[in-house]
Amino acid sequence: MKRPSTTLCLALYTCFTLGIGTSLSVSAGSILDEYTLARGPVTVLNVEEDLSGITYLPESGTLYGVLNDPPSILVLNDDLQIAKTILLAGFDDTEDIVHVAGERFAVVEERRRQLCEFTLTTDANRVNYADAAKILIEPTDFANKGLEGVGYSAAKNQFFIIKEKKPRRIYAVSRTALGEADAKITRPWDIEAQSHDMKDLSAVIVDPKSGHLLLLSDDSSVIVETTTSGEMIGSFPLKAGHAGLKADIPQAEGLTFGKDGTLYVVSEPNMIYEFKRP
Repeated sequence: MKRPSTTLCLALYTCFTLGIGTSLSVSAGSILDEYTLARGPVTVLNVEEDLSGITYLPESGTLYGVLNDPPSILVLNDDLQIAKTILLAGFDDTEDIVHVAGERFAVVEERRRQLCEFTLTTDANRVNYADAAKILIEPTDFANKGLEGVGYSAAKNQFFIIKEKKPRRIYAVSRTALGEADAKITRPWDIEAQSHDMKDLSAVIVDPKSGHLLLLSDDSSVIVETTTSGEMIGSFPLKAGHAGLKADIPQAEGLTFGKDGTLYVVSEPNMIYEFKRP
């Protein structure tokens, strides 16, 4: 008869120690443990300030950055320099951008507290605000402490949106709710009560393999991986001496996955860091 594994024995022992009926959750290691700095900081030329978000279009292998003032999208080349600028006409205070599917992208407007989805073709030079599908995420006006980041789960067809601080919040809304006046917007967990020591929230992305969230905190200089119910999986300090960083990342504001899981971090005013896995 085959002996039970050490892991199984430990799990059974823990269950009996904690009490019959206790739910035991065994989490796999965090993907953040595997990353080291491959390039950066790269200064994006001709950007003086306000580079605050980034996303990736897998079909073309292209990175897109977003500025909040003036609201615009930057198409980046392989050297992380500007290949093209696209005006976001009528948009306001655009803090983050996410690729959704095909030619569909979405941005969040901090002060308007809105999520806006629109079509962005490869030959576009302008996106008009009137052409975007919109949804009001937060009814209360928090001025410059509003929406900071947006991530998208293709598996759930769902957006995750974060509010910076005072208070910190995380929202979830189905993509099908865009344009609906009575859309159901939920809060997956109370991040004020379970913040994992993140003083603020700067960006959020979804790991397409695990469905976990990667939450970026500028004030705490860290990326935290969690489940969608708030269980912490791992963390990644953005400090000198970790993962090949020679200096702290000064103002981490944007985050995205790129080709083969490459992780990009945007730091205002105009820098990008590239982390790779072995």
